[in-house]
Amino acid sequence: MTAWTSDGWGGGTVVSNPAGINCHQSEWNPYEEDPAPQPDTSGTCDALFPVGTVVTFTATPDPGSNVNYGPDPASLTVRAGYNATYVVFCPNDGLCSAWY
Repeated sequence: MTAWTSDGWGGGTVVSNPAGINCHQSEWNPYEEDPAPQPDTSGTCDALFPVGTVVTFTATPDPGSNVNYGPDPASLTVRAGYNATYVVFCPNDGLCSAWY
């Protein structure tokens, strides 16, 4: 299995080649509510690829956001077990935090 994880407060989409992952994270502000909400994700955020497959990920930020860290593009060769890639989307206004 291959999955992507996201952090940061901006929004954007990560897609894989070969096709399988096409996942969007909405921009969010953790200070709007207490307790802080988690960002909304939609689409296919994990997929099964055969062991040995080279999967390339491309991260595209939403308008008003940027890619602060992560695939642009980045690739991994699928191994047995759980494989993950990581991206941080940040809003252009500078409000951003990530744990990586």
